Amino acid sequence: MAAATKTSAASRAKEVLNSANNANNVEAQLEALKADVSKLTQALTEAGNERFKEAKNSAIEASEYASENAQQTIARLRGELETLDQKVSEQIRERPYQALGIAAGVGVLAALLLRK
Repeated sequence: MAAATKTSAASRAKEVLNSANNANNVEAQLEALKADVSKLTQALTEAGNERFKEAKNSAIEASEYASENAQQTIARLRGELETLDQKVSEQIRERPYQALGIAAGVGVLAALLLRK
C-alpha cells in the first residue's frame, strides 16, 4: 500500500505541476492576446487617421476647385455686365426720348402691380 500511496502522490504532484504549467501557459497566452489587441487598436487608429486625412485633403481640393470656378464665373459675369452697361448707355445716348418713355412705362407698370 505504501507503493500505491507513493505512486498516487507522484501522480498528484505531476497533475499539480501540469496545472501550474497550464496556468502559466494561459497567462502567457492572455498577455500575448493583450499585446495583439493593443497592436490592432493602434493599427485601426492609424487607419482611421489616414482615412480622415484623405477625406480632408479631398474636401480641400474640392473647395479649391469650386473657389476657382466661382472666381472665373464672377470675372466672366462682370465682363458681361460691363458690356451690357455700355450697350444700355449707348442706347440711352442715341435715343434719350425712347429711354425716357420706356422708364416711364416700367414705372407705371410697377405702380399698378404694387398697388394691388
